[in-house]
Amino acid sequence: MNGVTRDELGHRLVAGADLAGGPTSQILRGLGAIILLPYAEAVAPARAAFDAIRTLPDAEMMHLGSAVASLGTFLWDAAGRSAALEHAAKAARDTGALQALDSLLWTTALSDLWGGTVRRAVRVEELVREVRRAMGYDGENVPNVAVLAWTGTACDVVEGMAQDAARTGFGGVAASGTASLAVRDLAEGRYQSAFDRLGPLVDDPFLQATPVQYPDYVEAAARSRHPQEAATVSRLLTSLADANRSAWCRGVAERALALTSADDAEPHHRASIEALGTTGAEMDLARSHLVYGEWLRRARRRHAAGEQLHLALRHFRRSGADLFVARTTAELAALGDAGDVESAPRRSDLTTQEHTVARLAAQGRTNSEIAANLFISTNTVDYHLRKVFQKLGVSSRRQLADRLTPSAAGHTTTP
Repeated sequence: MNGVTRDELGHRLVAGADLAGGPTSQILRGLGAIILLPYAEAVAPARAAFDAIRTLPDAEMMHLGSAVASLGTFLWDAAGRSAALEHAAKAARDTGALQALDSLLWTTALSDLWGGTVRRAVRVEELVREVRRAMGYDGENVPNVAVLAWTGTACDVVEGMAQDAARTGFGGVAASGTASLAVRDLAEGRYQSAFDRLGPLVDDPFLQATPVQYPDYVEAAARSRHPQEAATVSRLLTSLADANRSAWCRGVAERALALTSADDAEPHHRASIEALGTTGAEMDLARSHLVYGEWLRRARRRHAAGEQLHLALRHFRRSGADLFVARTTAELAALGDAGDVESAPRRSDLTTQEHTVARLAAQGRTNSEIAANLFISTNTVDYHLRKVFQKLGVSSRRQLADRLTPSAAGHTTTP
């Protein structure tokens, strides 16, 4: 809001809560709390607000996607957030509320990158474009640069789109793109670059959004020789987990502690994996297996390291987090292990981008249509299709649908 400070907005929300009744009062009070109160004090009203939204009639709930995402992320409740957004999206779709559906799906795709999987984020992002076409537009009004960063779009393209979003007033879109490029830096071992990208975000945190990037910041800081910064944010992350009692938050906090512990890292590695194993945050679970495997290899415990790295590789491939596959296989190669977890070409061997291109091609889309949907060139589409044909052992588009699972090749209608 132009001309309104963050604190003023918080006080206005609380004032509105005093005038409203029922669930609306709880929702406004919870949103005000995450702005005005210290984290530990804000958890209870935020939880009450989140629960209140989920009791609203569908016609009201489907217009509160941003509040669902904000409160769910603030609480580190990825499962509740996903369920509520999916419920709201179904309500919007069933009533033909395309603008609400567009917003809900866009928010869902972004949310899935933190606490979910890349594969689901990509699938939902495709639905955003379909909804936009149904409303008469060629594509998204605001591209989801975070999804593009995670799925291999060139860094300079993502940076340019993020800057454009910032100039047009979408600061959150720009920040999510920057944070996703930092994850890409981590995956490729550019720890100083990741630290430099995340530093400004952590120094000036934004409500519910920045804390989910704390684990990435700790890893970047710990591995780029900034131990004090890593330890400080690691302690902060632990305090959040103590307050919200989220298994997802506890899991990434324990991983942060493992990365910043000198002599007693192993209990934290194990605690991280145990906590994340109870959640749907598969990419975070994979990353905890990876950093534990790296630690074990450096401790010369080769067999145990191999076990953890194979688990990481399996989760990365299953979740579509292909960015981390090369880092994981490099660690396995250092053990003399090729890292092959599947001996025959199967659909899961496809990268996220290849799978997306294959699915659209199987639906009958032309190369030009696929290129427009995915913000890539027709030559890139052709390149991906050649790789898909080679991996799946097919020679034409007509054969693709038979080689992809029905849910992958078919026209998906739910997020």
